[in-house]
Amino acid sequence: MLCLKADINYYNCFELIADGGIIVTGSHNPKDHNGFKIVLNNKP
Repeated sequence: MLCLKADINYYNCFELIADGGIIVTGSHNPKDHNGFKIVLNNKP
């Protein structure tokens, strides 16, 4: 598992011609502010 910025995830999915990528997000804010950023078919 790596720590990446969301824009790097989008770039890597495009450059590696990957089917998708997921970033798990976290925050010091309440738990409903946490979640996932998903890329499928090179679209956020």
